[in-house]
Order: sequence, then C-alpha cells, then structure tokens
Amino acid sequence: MNPPNNFKGGFLTEGVFVCYDWNNCKNINLLNFVVVGLPKADEQGDFNKIASSSCSAGLLAMTMTCMKKIWFFILVILAGAAAGILSSGFLMPYLSHTSLFEDIGWLKEANNGGTTIINKTEQVIIEEGRALENAIDKINPSVVGIVSQSKLLPAKTKKTSQAIYGTGFIATSDGLILTANSAAPEGNYDYYVSKDNQSVLAQVVKRDASQGLVLLKINETNLPVVSFGEINELRLGQRIVLVGADASANPAQKIVNFGIIKSIAAGIFSFSLEKESQNLTGAPLIDVAGDVIGAAQIDSSGKIKVVSSEIIKKFLGQ
Repeated sequence: MNPPNNFKGGFLTEGVFVCYDWNNCKNINLLNFVVVGLPKADEQGDFNKIASSSCSAGLLAMTMTCMKKIWFFILVILAGAAAGILSSGFLMPYLSHTSLFEDIGWLKEANNGGTTIINKTEQVIIEEGRALENAIDKINPSVVGIVSQSKLLPAKTKKTSQAIYGTGFIATSDGLILTANSAAPEGNYDYYVSKDNQSVLAQVVKRDASQGLVLLKINETNLPVVSFGEINELRLGQRIVLVGADASANPAQKIVNFGIIKSIAAGIFSFSLEKESQNLTGAPLIDVAGDVIGAAQIDSSGKIKVVSSEIIKKFLGQ
C-alpha cells in the first residue's frame, strides 16, 4: 500500500490521517481529520504494516468518541435521578405548605407521607365505606325496638306472637322516642321500648295518624339522641342507610339496609332500598353523615315509604 501523493509524510484511512513523519505532516491542513502519529517509518517500507496500525488507531479513536457519548448519557441520567430525589424530598413538601401552592392536589398527595394513590375509584369506594360505617356507629345507640302488646288477652295466655313489632329512635335525651303509627297502634296495648337488652314501659304522648307518626315517652334521662339532616342538601345518587331494631328477637337485633337517592322533588325523595321486614317499620333513614333524613313506614308486603325529616321535626315541634 503506497501513501497518497497529496499527503506526504502520512496517509488517510477510514477518516483517520496517520502521520509517520511529523516534519512533513505539520504543514498539511488536517482540521477535518482525526490525526494519529506513528513512529517514523520509511516511505518505501512495509506500508501494509502501517495501514494495519492505522486501522487500529482509527478504531481506538472511534471507541473513545463512543465512550464519551456513553458517559455523557450516564451523567444525564444520574443528574435527572438526583434532581427527582431532591424535588420529591425537599422542594415539593416545601411548596405544598406555601399559600401559593397549598391547594394543588398532586402536591398535597406528594407530601402525604410518601403515598401515591394509583386508583382514585378504589380510594373513593374505601372512603365511602368507612363513612357509612361511621354513620351507622353514630346512630346505633339511639335506635330501639318497639313492642306493642295487646291487653285484651288474659295474662296466662299472652304470647309473643300476639305482639306488634317495630323500630323507633330516640329524639330527646329525656326519653321521647319516635316510631311509626303501625308499630304502636291505637287501642288496648301496652307499649314497650327494647333497648340495652331490657324492655322499658312507654306511654304514647302524641300521635299523627295522617303522617303515620307516634311519639312515645319512657322515664329515662341522659339518652343518646339522633341528629337531623336537611332534605335540600340531599343529592341524586347519594347513599342512604336504613337502621332498624327487630324486637321480635331477644335481645332486639340491629339490621341495616343500603340504598341510594333516586329522585328529589319539593322536599320528597325516593330511594332504591330493597323490601324490608315490617318489624323495622319506624326505622330511621340516615345519610353518610349519620343524620336522620326520614323515617321508614313498611307495610305487610315489605314495601317502604318515607316520612321526611322536615315533617318529623315539625311533629316534634323543632
């Protein structure tokens, strides 16, 4: 292999200029080439050997160029990772506590103990389930069973099968209990309230047959009472719960039934509750906050209709 005539003192191969005589190479314009120097060789010598060396030199130069690019990308990745750690650990927590950024949702989540919510739907369902559990726990102590026992049967022949059962809830701490008219009907009956595994004699103090409501009174104080919700705050699709006490069991058995609001119009709402036992007539319907929004009236077929909290509050004089 002979060196090119126009490159005296060296030759070009694979984009690399191999110089074997620096005295001759130094005057050549080599700005566009990678220059590799070799020990001085005779121009008439073994140029095959020189060519082989030049290829190795070219590969070395290209390898060095690739390594520079690889190290550049590695440094970029490391810098990005370091920036992410600093941002999540220091910058975002700081920004989430500043007035300018405190209402940005994803910043709040980033500062929420390092927890990231992946499935929003699952989170909503879990939170709603917990809210309903809390609502039931809130009203549960105020829900009681109602037993109306006929006085017409001789004492020796009285049977529990002759009793009428229902549910009520404590409206005032001094013993006023609201229930359905069908749970405490007019006539010769003794009325009992089943609470805390005991049966307490009650008296009827007020009745509104047109609305299907009865107010009983027991001689106890410091009782846990319900709170009432506002009908105008209900929303379509909102969850509601019926919480009843079946006094036919001894002690009275607490029962719940879930539904949603289907329609609201002029202070009247409908819901999707399944049919329920008539023993739960008079049971409160509550929202997810545990506030009473109505009282259930259940017929012998299990069909449910509701008296709204607005009507109940008027009946109670509230």
